[in-house]
Amino acid sequence: MWDEDTEKALDTAKDKTIKDKLLTVFQLRREAKALEDSGKDTKKAADVLIEDIFTELNVEVVKSDELGSIKRVTQERKSYKIDAIKEYLIGHGVSPTVVKNAISAGMSTSESMYFGYWAPRKKKGGN
Repeated sequence: MWDEDTEKALDTAKDKTIKDKLLTVFQLRREAKALEDSGKDTKKAADVLIEDIFTELNVEVVKSDELGSIKRVTQERKSYKIDAIKEYLIGHGVSPTVVKNAISAGMSTSESMYFGYWAPRKKKGGN
């Protein structure tokens, strides 16, 4: 069942129940992965629905004391195109101003969007 290195390691273990424990770990991780994958599918389906709802209602957040809240979250990411910066520097003789311009010339911006869910907060004093 195990590869050669794992089998050797298991054979040297003092704990003779280690193989059973390892099998349990694999089973638990497999179950966790299945739940994670199922959760991703469920989340995608919910995001499709909420996108339509947010568009219809023209809102960015919906809140409920009992259900929690869903908010459209938009993030902007920037990345540097190093090759573009190098070419710019080489072509312009590298002064502080040119370096600044090179960094600006090599900058690209991308945006992503997702819907975040926050469970309702428990009220102080119990429930």
